[in-house]
Parts: sequence; C-alpha cells; structure tokens
Amino acid sequence: MASCGGGGASRDGDIVVSAGEESVFDLRPGDCLFPSEDLGDEVGELPAVPCIENHTHEVMKVWTVGDPAAFPSADEIESDVYPGEGELTTWADRACLSSFDDYVGVNYFDSDLFYTFLLPTLDGWADGDNEVSCFARTTGWTMAESVHCTSGLRVDLESDPRGDEDETDSEEPEPQPDSAYAVPPDEPCPTSGSTSSGS
Repeated sequence: MASCGGGGASRDGDIVVSAGEESVFDLRPGDCLFPSEDLGDEVGELPAVPCIENHTHEVMKVWTVGDPAAFPSADEIESDVYPGEGELTTWADRACLSSFDDYVGVNYFDSDLFYTFLLPTLDGWADGDNEVSCFARTTGWTMAESVHCTSGLRVDLESDPRGDEDETDSEEPEPQPDSAYAVPPDEPCPTSGSTSSGS
C-alpha cells in the first residue's frame, strides 16, 4: 500500500452507491473495484464502484497481520519490526485463501475466481499500517454483481457482453443497499467451509 489519499466514493452505510476513488486504508468487505491493469507497485487509491456496475475485484476481508484467526496455526508477527515482503506475502497468501470459502461461499478450487491482496509497505509499516486487504478477482472479465455467497462461476457472474439497451425501459438501476446482500459482507456464508491448506 502507499500514502493515503482522499476517497471519492459515496456510501449508504458501508455500501458503495456512487463510484469514486477510495483510499486503500478505507476499503471494507463488500467493496467492488474496477482498477486499471497498469497499477504500480505501490497503490494509494483504487476506483470503487457499486457492485451492480462493471468491476473485476471485490474486497473479501481486511486482516491485521498476525491475527491468529486468519488461518489455522497462523504465526504471530512482531508488529514493531517490518517482517519483509517475503514473510508478508506468505502470510497474506494463506490468510486470503482461508477467506475465500467464507466470503464467496464455494471452495476456491471449484471457482472461476482468483484472489489477490495488498500488503503494507516498509514505510507504511513504520507508520502503523499492518493490514492486508484480500480481494476476489476475475482474470479480466467483468461482473455486475457481488460475488458474496455465490457460485463463484463465470457463467453466473459475468456481465452481459452485449450491453443491450432498451430505450423503452432505460431507468437507472437503484443504488445497492445493505439489503442487497442476503448475508452482510463482513459475515461468512452459512454453508461455506474454511480452507486449512496453504498455497
């Protein structure tokens, strides 16, 4: 992650209802994102959109590094010493894999989605940033709904590539309220199981 900037997305409660740039430090589970493909090594803001609009990424979980709840046998990491990118990557990889089943509601290996994450930088760690943000993502195809508690399959999630517009029924979609989620995005899906293996 990188330095914090002012976010431009609007929210109704915790749910993004109007697109805009959002600080990486303000991301929450359920946030849908449409980042460009040429992100640099350090990111300060990401374009957040309502989940009913085209996007490729969705925040599954924001972990504090070293949280023992992240995955079985999660190692504690000293918060006063930067552990290094390698150790952070290993920890985040396991933590985000363990988050996938709970968030999407299907085993990672049965899904068409992938996961990725943002790590604290050395400078950020010195300033107190010790969080890892986990994302469910596509390989470039777009979605226009949340992946939370879904099949995780492209055939069910991909946006209509035709982009049909019916002039007789062209009302703007309603903003997505909290009730659009059958399960709040910060809670696991009822039928999901936790993944215990690392990658």
